[in-house]
Amino acid sequence: MKRLQNELTALINRGVDRHLRLAVTGLSRSGKTAFITSLVNQLTNVHSGRVYLYFLRHATNSY
Repeated sequence: MKRLQNELTALINRGVDRHLRLAVTGLSRSGKTAFITSLVNQLTNVHSGRVYLYFLRHATNSY
């Protein structure tokens, strides 16, 4: 029972947490900085209607 309670508490905490940790790895000069810059640009402009990344298009309709 204690284990179930701990798992439920962890699940609730993950649902409330709005932080996302993202690791980008790759070889040198493979475009990691360009990728991160583009991703941040897309995320900051998601509500302006100018979303070019396909997987972020649904975010404009969810708010």
